[in-house]
Formats: sequence, structure tokens, C-alpha cells
Amino acid sequence: TNKAWKLFPEVLPTLDTLRAKGCRLSIVSNWDFRLEGLLEQLELRDYADFVILPAHAGCVKPDSRIFEMALERASEAAGAEVSASECVYVGDSMSREAYWSSW
Repeated sequence: TNKAWKLFPEVLPTLDTLRAKGCRLSIVSNWDFRLEGLLEQLELRDYADFVILPAHAGCVKPDSRIFEMALERASEAAGAEVSASECVYVGDSMSREAYWSSW
């Protein structure tokens, strides 16, 4: 349940602002299928154009294929090619994310 999870107060206003500015948002995670339900419970799912999990990509971060799939899905959502240079990746661990962002 979402009782074990709590959003920081600025999360939803930040997501609202990003959406209002026309940003497309997605989630790329190493979680399993339970993430979709948690996102729904936390009222976050509607902010993401798509969610990519290892079960969808056949690999986990930091494998570049999961990020390439995200670029493909972003391009489909935008109706035009989206390049990595047009994307921002936000993670939850400075040590892991710095490594992953170098792909």
C-alpha cells in the first residue's frame, strides 16, 4: 500500500508546472509490475506519458537499451523524433544516476 510511501510536498506542484510548460514526462524504473499500482495510489501515474519497466525492455538500468526504448516511446508520444539531448533524466541516487547518465 502507499502508507509506506510519502511524496515530498513539492512533487505534485513541480509535476503540474512541468506539464503546464509542455514537458512530457515518463518513468523508467528497475521496479517490477507493482510500480504501476503504487503510482496510481500516489496519484502520480497520470503525470507520465508512459512507464518502462525491465519486463517491457528485457533489461535493467544501466543498460542503454532501456533508455533507448524510452526515447522511442517519447518519439511516438511526441509524433516526432526525440533525441537524448532533448531529455532530462532525474534519478534518486547520486552515485548510481551519475553513472547511468553517462550512457
